[in-house]
Amino acid sequence: MSLEDLTPEQRARLTLMDALLKNPETQKEVRKLARKADPNFRPPDLDIEDRLEREREERRREQQEIKDQMAQDQRNRWYEDQKRKVAAANLDIAKIEEVMKTKKIADYDTAIEYLQAQQQLAPATPASVTPMSMPLDKDLWKDPKGTASKIAHEMISGFRSGALRPTG
Repeated sequence: MSLEDLTPEQRARLTLMDALLKNPETQKEVRKLARKADPNFRPPDLDIEDRLEREREERRREQQEIKDQMAQDQRNRWYEDQKRKVAAANLDIAKIEEVMKTKKIADYDTAIEYLQAQQQLAPATPASVTPMSMPLDKDLWKDPKGTASKIAHEMISGFRSGALRPTG
């Protein structure tokens, strides 16, 4: 078949195809389209390029998995550090996280401080309150100052020994 036997439309197509194949920007795409149209058309450079692209993609995927794993490990270490902080403050991690959710606190340190402050400000419970009592000492009526001094000395001794603790 010679060029003279082709119709003007077929010649125009050949000219266009020639121009596309000579243009470096379109050459690769034209060859890929030709391979898609005819699976037997296997230019070696495209096969190599495809194989390299698959390997690059696999490397990118593996690197992303490694990055994701490292990030997860870092988050786990951070969470373990937070749990150690909570344990050092003699608090329960579940209680801290509950406070963080209900009070919308984003930081463990702040939640620890908040919960400790709440515990310090907690209303007195019957177990923690020492009932007040009036001394029944007969000397109170005879010598009020001496009895007050005696009771004060007993209280100070109790504080020093640890048997009593100050409130308020």
